[in-house]
Parts: sequence; C-alpha cells; structure tokens
Amino acid sequence: MTQKLEDSIVPTTTPRSETQRVAFSKKFLDGLTHTVAGKSPWEWHYDIRQPGLAIGISRTGIKTFYLVRKFGGKSRRFLIGKYPTVDIEVARKVAQVLNSQLAQGIDPALARNESMTFSELFDKFMNEYSRIYNRTPERNVVTYDRYLATTRYGKPLSQMRLSDIKKEHIRKLFAEISKHAPVHANRVLALIRSVFNRATAWDLWTGDNPCKGVMRNPEQARERWLDNIELPYLFRALDHEDNVMLRDFIYVALFTGARRGNVLPMRWEDIDFDAQLWKIGMTKNGTPQTIPLVLPLHELLKERRKTIDSPWVFPANSAPGHYVEPKKGWFAILERATAYRLIDKLAEHHGWPESEKLQAIAITDAKPAHAVAIYTKMCAEIKVDLKPLDMRDLRVHDLRRTLGSWQAGLNVSLAIIGRTLNHKSPQSTKVYARLALDPVRDAMSTATSAMLKHREPTAEVAPVL
Repeated sequence: MTQKLEDSIVPTTTPRSETQRVAFSKKFLDGLTHTVAGKSPWEWHYDIRQPGLAIGISRTGIKTFYLVRKFGGKSRRFLIGKYPTVDIEVARKVAQVLNSQLAQGIDPALARNESMTFSELFDKFMNEYSRIYNRTPERNVVTYDRYLATTRYGKPLSQMRLSDIKKEHIRKLFAEISKHAPVHANRVLALIRSVFNRATAWDLWTGDNPCKGVMRNPEQARERWLDNIELPYLFRALDHEDNVMLRDFIYVALFTGARRGNVLPMRWEDIDFDAQLWKIGMTKNGTPQTIPLVLPLHELLKERRKTIDSPWVFPANSAPGHYVEPKKGWFAILERATAYRLIDKLAEHHGWPESEKLQAIAITDAKPAHAVAIYTKMCAEIKVDLKPLDMRDLRVHDLRRTLGSWQAGLNVSLAIIGRTLNHKSPQSTKVYARLALDPVRDAMSTATSAMLKHREPTAEVAPVL
C-alpha cells in the first residue's frame, strides 16, 4: 500500500554527475548504495520508462520513490513511498496518476494534505530531516513509539489526520503524560512542535503550530554527584565487578567527564596514546572536543588495547557494533555499593567481627539485589535513616557531573571546568576556545588523584588502574 502523496516542495538542485537515468528493475534498486561521499545527503536515479519517476538514496541507505517535475515554475518532489514497501510497478502507476494531475493543473499536495495522518508526516520528518540533520534521530523514534503511537493516552496522535489535530488535543496529551513523566512530556511537546515546523516549511501545514501556547513543565537542573563518602563505595563495587567491559566503561566515563553518548562509541583511531589525548569528532552541543587522558586512564586504555581486536574501545555484539547503555549492569553496581554502605552501618551498630562482615560482603557480591533487601530490613529495625545510604538513584551521567564537582571543590576555575566538560554558553565559549589543554589536563589529573585516594586497596581483586 502506498503512502499518501505529499509535496515536499524542495528545489531539485542535484548535479547531473550525481544522477543516473536507467530502466528501474528490482536487481538495480536492490544493489543501489549512496556513493557520493561528502556531498549531497541524497543521491538520485531516474527511471527511463516513467517520466519524472526518481528514487533517492540517503546516506543511511533509505530508498524512497518520488515524482520530480516542474510545477508552478518550481522544481518539486512529490513523495510516493519507500522502497521496497512500494514496488517498482506501483511507483510507476502512482507517478502516472501524478503526471496526469499535474498536466491538468492540479496540485497533488494540496489535494492530499487534509487526509495526511501524523504518522505519515512523522515518517517524512524522519526520512527527509531528522535522519539527515539530527545527531541522535532514533531518540525521536523512541519518543514517538512510546507516547504518540500508543492508546495509553487515548486515541494515538499517530492515527489522527493533520486537519483534525487542534491545540486542545496537544494540551490534553501533554497533561496526561505530565501526570507521571513531566520531563518526558516536555520532550514529546518539543518533538511534535518540530514535526509541525517542518510541515510548515514544506507547505504541508498552514496556520499556527498546534503546540503554540502549550507551556512546558518546569525542570529543575539535576545536581546529583558522588561525594567523598559515596565515592569509596563506588570504587569498592567496581573492584568486585566481574564484567571488565562495564567496569572500564565506568572508569572512562568518570575520569573523562564525557557524555555516555561519546564514551560508548569510543574508537581506537580517535585516541592518541603518545599525546595522551582522546579526540571526539562531534559532541551533543555540535562541536568537537579533545580530552586529555589522565595517567590512570591512559594506562587502563593501553592495557585494554592489548586484548581487543576491534575498531571500538568497547566492542559488543549489538546493532551498532559497540557497547550499548548498560542499564542493568550499572544498577547492579549501585546495588552492590548500597549494600556495602548498609553493611558498614550494621557492623558499626552491632560490633560485627571481621568474619561476619566478610560473609555479608560475599553475599552482596553474589546477589546484590538480595543483599540490599536483607540489609535494608535490618537497618530499618534499628531505625537507621536509609535514604542517605541508598546510591541506586545515581545515573551514568552523574559521573560526568562528579568530575566537574570535584574540580570545583579543588577551586578549579569555572572556565577550566567548562572546557573539561565541553560546556557551551554565550558567555564562556570564547574563553574556552583560548584555553590550552595543559591546565585542563592538570586539573583533571588533580581531581582524579583526589578521587582515587578514596579507593581502598583490596587483596582479593587485582587493581584495574
């Protein structure tokens, strides 16, 4: 079944060298790949048999049929559908119908816009905009699937025609999501607004954006980080972690202050071991970043390099080929760290001998969740305030905040901290640009050394750093 026919109204300025006219066949289309590196995000091929029928191949390999014709004095592209969902013969028939409408002076886009659904608009948004220009386009897909293509909040927005979507629908959807996920509700609102903004730019939507006037929920900046009481317990939990990949990932995240979205796809080719630098091509704020590798981390990566035959520092059997966010493993580490804190509190209160304490630690290492349940109950019986002892609310991103916080505690300037974490702001960007890497390295080394002082040596577990 074909998609609705919407007009993207994008000028077709593809050079002749980047197009090819050929009789479309299944063998030809199946073998197509994007080959124009570094130029246009789309490569175009035109069918000899049906005038104006084209297929565009994106850099990500998505193939989409369009009719490309002049209409109203402009070169325009009319969406037909993605290949192979739409096969060649169907694409040719649709192109023939569109050609007939254009010959009669009928604009197919205006005729179809009213019946276009939000789902169809979102597909167009992802294929022609988000996957080309956004650094993390799949997050939009996750948000869409979780909140806009579900019946959890009533009739899914995905099934609604654009002409039926009013501000009241957006306001009601936003309010329902806000009841249990106010921050995510803001992200949903931002996505819908962006989709309709693109529809306006493509002349698929007239009038105000239905998100206009819907107020975002207030967001409080998160200030969670590991202080000098919690940090020793994290190190203890890491020392007893059997998953070397997870353990090393946590150390890299902590001692570089980099975002997990950059640490997870870390590549060996981006590491200069001689200069002790890690060069990130692009970060979340749209700029590259060079991170000095402090000595303990430099040694960890050198040891890791000896045993890994992969372009990735953290290779994995996953779709992207590298380690993906270790939610379960990270939570198990936090459970272990929390159990250690509970054990120390109980040992202090009851005067446990060392043998009993070691037995409790052994239980924790084997079954962290079970240990937390046991020792939480025992602490509750002696009326211990459990909230300050619970470390399970920590996120991987808090490791990034931890490095900056320890630097601040050592009176490191805000400019150095900003350069360390690659923060971007109108007031400080120029200052960061003038800073040399040596003071950044010194500040990071000082903070790392201060943190490592709180790591207890263990006889049972060989140190990783």
